[in-house]
Amino acid sequence: MEDNIQLIASESSQYLASEMRRQLPRIAAMLGTTADNLKVCDYNWFPHEYMTSAFRDPIIETAGVLEGLPMIQKRRLQMNGQVGTGIFIHRNCLSPELKYALYVVRGPMWEETYLICKKGDLYQLKRNALKLNRSSSEIKQAPILADGLLDEIVQNTIGFLLRAREIEKFGVKIKRGVILDGPPGNGKTMACRYIQKLCAQHGIRWGVITSADIDEAYSEKSLAELFQTYTVSFFDDIDISYMDRSKGNGKMACSLLTAMDGMFDGGHLVRIFTTNEQVDGLDKAFTRPGRIDKCITIELPDDAMREKLIDSWPQEIRENIDISELIEKSEGFSFAELEAIRTFLVTNKILGDGEWDLTKAFDEYNERRAESKKGRKRLGFGDKKPLTPKKKGA
Repeated sequence: MEDNIQLIASESSQYLASEMRRQLPRIAAMLGTTADNLKVCDYNWFPHEYMTSAFRDPIIETAGVLEGLPMIQKRRLQMNGQVGTGIFIHRNCLSPELKYALYVVRGPMWEETYLICKKGDLYQLKRNALKLNRSSSEIKQAPILADGLLDEIVQNTIGFLLRAREIEKFGVKIKRGVILDGPPGNGKTMACRYIQKLCAQHGIRWGVITSADIDEAYSEKSLAELFQTYTVSFFDDIDISYMDRSKGNGKMACSLLTAMDGMFDGGHLVRIFTTNEQVDGLDKAFTRPGRIDKCITIELPDDAMREKLIDSWPQEIRENIDISELIEKSEGFSFAELEAIRTFLVTNKILGDGEWDLTKAFDEYNERRAESKKGRKRLGFGDKKPLTPKKKGA
């Protein structure tokens, strides 16, 4: 038990170490064993992506962080399958005889989670977790991108990790940075989700880092730690001004450069940035190999790509609209805007006049876009000129 406590103390704080020492006897009793027979590990490095899917391990008992106090309930929308702050006893869905605890506590900067189980159970729990990750991460449909673009993204990111041994035998470190840019709603997020599923299938630790996370880490002087948290880090909708020493917060840019360089000691590391901004004039200090190695632009979909998306819609919709007309009217649309047309089709069918009316769907689309131009809250619609739907047979 002391070895585990010392590990936690070195990685987090003396406060967490003392708290863990007090909580282990309680957790041991909930697991039906003794504190000396417990194994503690950092949950961030345990393969647990399946816990946000239908394959997640059920919670069978909860307790507050402090004895006698209730569990602290968090907001309704949760990250990583957590439901609050406290002690959670789970039963493994593949091996119901195996129980383990998740101890969720607020650390020095972020919420921290530890997995605690009987010493002899950890290996089987990890094997089961890898199986469940593969089951929950089955890729039913790849994102729709231009020919060869998805392969290029995969090869420049997780592809390096899957062939790490071959690469490293030549003395090359696995450290990559890729930016996905282009207009919003054209597949950047879907490409990232595809890579996330590949990571889960291969047991590669991944996580999403937002601008808010960067701001908090910068204020806490822990950017280097943040940038080494995951093997594959997805920097979602990043503000490009962060990466320019001559604009915005120059100190922030310099701190990011230092954090990126510090990643050499962190093992295999891949960073994927997504942005809707133009990156042509990106600060050259960030485009040095090992920081950001490649920029991949995802453009608006052409007719064939939009047709492929429509082919994935439910059969009832496709049978009741003129698909060729929809493809023609949606020229210059992003995937997100085309999905908005589907939404308006469905809402008119269910809540409107009960018809699959393509003209009404475009009328609704143009009306919403006109509202956004009046200064109302934007709904993700572009600034293209309103479209006048053509009548069938025109």
